[in-house]
This record gives sequence, structure tokens and C-alpha cells, in this order.
Amino acid sequence: VSYTPIEQLSIVVRGPSPAPLPATCPSVCFSVGHILNVTREIDNFFPGMFDYLNIRVYDDEKTDLLKHWDNTFKYITQARNQGSKVLVHCKMGVSRSASVVIAYAMKAYNWDLKRALTYVKDKRSCIKPNTNFVTQLETYQ
Repeated sequence: VSYTPIEQLSIVVRGPSPAPLPATCPSVCFSVGHILNVTREIDNFFPGMFDYLNIRVYDDEKTDLLKHWDNTFKYITQARNQGSKVLVHCKMGVSRSASVVIAYAMKAYNWDLKRALTYVKDKRSCIKPNTNFVTQLETYQ
């Protein structure tokens, strides 16, 4: 399991995720108080410890993430305004969670897709949003 802090965004991206999160690592290591779970496959392991937002989607060519990005933007922004960091995760930390973080960066900083993708990839080199999500990110910018 790897955690990649993206400090400017107050976001931590996690992956891969076959086992539960260690209960103390996100909160103690990274000051995480909010978790954005972008999976259909993984439950919320610590609902009493963290504030969760669930986006229950699969990583496939039919999934519409675009319709969730205003909500994820609001969630991350509210958490940051409270002084909390947000752990964004999917199953592998490569496509769904990366797409959500890229969409957030585009809106929060008025960045185009190329700049946001480059920034997030510099922080977490393994990201690779699927082609469907890239198309949606192009629409979002």
C-alpha cells in the first residue's frame, strides 16, 4: 500500500487497496479527516473515524465520473476549509481517484487538463486515467 501526499491540494491518494487501511496511518501520518472513496468494490472500513463521501463507480468505459465532479469538488473544498486533508482512493490509485484529483485541481486552480495531469503525475507517477475519464476531463476543462 502506498500513500502519495499532494500537499498543495491537501489531498492524499492511496493505492493499491486490496486490504483495509491501517486505522491510524491516514489520520496520524497525514492529518486526514475525510475520505473520498471512488469505488464500488471497497467498503468504508472506519466510518466512525473519518467523514466519507462515496462515489460508487467502476473503472470502465461506461462510467460517468463527470456528473460527480461538482460534488467531489465541494467535498474536498469543505474539508480543506475545515483544515482537514482528504484521502482519495479507488482500488489501485491509478484511474478513478486520479481523475477526481485532476478534476479538482482543474477547477480549484483554473488549470487546463494538461497542467493538472502533469502536476498530479509528478506527485504520483503511476496514474493513468482510462480513456473514458480523459475524455470527460477534456469536457470538464
